[in-house]
Amino acid sequence: MPKRVSLVILCEDEMHQRFINAFLHRVGMPSVGRARLERMQSKSAVFEAFPREVRALRKAHVQTRLIVVVDGDELTDAQINDRLRRKLRESDLEDTFEDEPVLIVRPRWEMENWALHLLGESIEEDHRDDARKNVGDRGRDAGRILADGCKARRLPVSPLPSMKHACIEWEAHRNRWNY
Repeated sequence: MPKRVSLVILCEDEMHQRFINAFLHRVGMPSVGRARLERMQSKSAVFEAFPREVRALRKAHVQTRLIVVVDGDELTDAQINDRLRRKLRESDLEDTFEDEPVLIVRPRWEMENWALHLLGESIEEDHRDDARKNVGDRGRDAGRILADGCKARRLPVSPLPSMKHACIEWEAHRNRWNY
């Protein structure tokens, strides 16, 4: 029998995992039960897993939350949400999730850009070939910096737009779903 969990995190890769775990720990995520993190290895795998997790969330007898971390790459926020809705429809599920405890974290181009920006490098949101190697294993540090900024409602000077939006969405999600 599968273990009941109260927090499920779907993410693409190790960088996402380090960043989101550090972020959640730093914002004081309470111990709400068991957490399960699924590192999916690709954006398409995250999209494929989403309906399964939404179905489980809707059937859960415990109050479960779902956090999805997916790089924007070439997609806008609206396109990401449209793909998630389409995956729900393809799985014969109602295609809305905005009124459910689901948070979609969408760094514009990739999480590495957020990390480098938070660590003090001058970087924008667009693709940069060297971003991944320049971050190295500092994703946790960047996650903590963003958490501190979100908690204080004072992001670093000139925050990336998608980063600022993520803090706003996190605060609304946390307030609505009583973490």
